[in-house]
Amino acid sequence: MLKRTSRVAIVFLLIFTFGCKDDKIVEDVNITIEDEFKILLWESLEENNRTFNLNVETIKSESCENTLIDVAPSIIGNNISFTIHDIPEPDCPAPIFIADAYVEIGFLDSSSYEMIISLKNVIQNKGTLTVENDYYELEMKELNGIVVPEKRLYKVPQNTIWGYIASDDGNADSVASGFLDEIINVSGSQYYIDGYYGYFSVENNELTILNQDISQSSVRTFGFSFDGDTAELMNVLSDFRSQYVTVDFKIFTSKGEEL
Repeated sequence: MLKRTSRVAIVFLLIFTFGCKDDKIVEDVNITIEDEFKILLWESLEENNRTFNLNVETIKSESCENTLIDVAPSIIGNNISFTIHDIPEPDCPAPIFIADAYVEIGFLDSSSYEMIISLKNVIQNKGTLTVENDYYELEMKELNGIVVPEKRLYKVPQNTIWGYIASDDGNADSVASGFLDEIINVSGSQYYIDGYYGYFSVENNELTILNQDISQSSVRTFGFSFDGDTAELMNVLSDFRSQYVTVDFKIFTSKGEEL
């Protein structure tokens, strides 16, 4: 009887010992979360009312076009937070689209703001958004489930224009040069700091246009200062578009206009 009791006691002791070890292991494990969402800094352009936005996109493709991410933002004083809740799963074909959401933060004075990006109220990523005269910068302490490809967003300079000439024609170069000569006649030179501007990126004062579906083989880009009447730009566009119908001429302005 004593031997049987001793065996039972040893079994309970072993269970208790291994149970405690398991609890300790769980506490020490670092949980890694697969990156699901891309956070893009963006500034909406209007003549007298620019607003800061955070665009959220899925990294993996979703099944339906125009699938929206459920996002709940909150802005209180210098504290900005938003929670990415879920992505609807409708019955659609194979996953070929990016789901997205646009989180409008609004106009921000130059200052520092505490930022919290949460996933389903379970994971919290904390950081700081710094707003300066010519840029926004987001520094996150944690990046669990999210990526921030461009941490600094430069503000598009006031009174500027940018755009492109795109074509598959053999004389694309001469057409683009002629168009740019006309634009230069009504505009001025513009220096850009190298970096990401949302609508375009800059390196050595050469612009790469972003978020535009440009499929042509020959593309010339430009960026100038401009404080005149947009009717002057429209006249140049109208003239060249009527002459070269297969060439795509596009001008954007710092007031948020697409000409």
